[in-house]
Amino acid sequence: MRPSTKSALIPFVVAGFLTILVIIAAISSNIAATGFLGFFAAIFYAMGIKIRQKEPKERVEFLAGKGLFSSWYWFNEKGIWKDNKFFLQWSEINDILVLRTFMRHYNRLRTFTVLDATRPNPESIEFGTIKIITKDGKQIEINEVVDPRTVVDYIKKVYLKV
Repeated sequence: MRPSTKSALIPFVVAGFLTILVIIAAISSNIAATGFLGFFAAIFYAMGIKIRQKEPKERVEFLAGKGLFSSWYWFNEKGIWKDNKFFLQWSEINDILVLRTFMRHYNRLRTFTVLDATRPNPESIEFGTIKIITKDGKQIEINEVVDPRTVVDYIKKVYLKV
């Protein structure tokens, strides 16, 4: 069995829960609830399958991606993957650098307090765009990289030996 990300697990868990509710609704002869819940269970199963199709079969770390219908990028000791296909070997890469960064803030459901103003927001995540320059001169930009500075430093230190 290949390793899986948590993002692929969530839709399958929700779909499984909805399937149990569909069975309960069918046993109680509630046709409207059965159809309604069955429809949403099918949507969550389809989402889980779509996410699994984006994962490479090897053990990889998530690099970047946003949404089900955009490309997802991964990396491991071999190089960079785009969706589930191998994209670039480390030996083909001349340099990798951060182009720009931005913070994405996630609002809390509870009320903002004075204590919240005194500490960093744990619901803020840094995203950014990285540029990969290959040895043959191609320049590839990858958007929606999570914590791009840390990722680029790690890749340079571990894989590019810079």
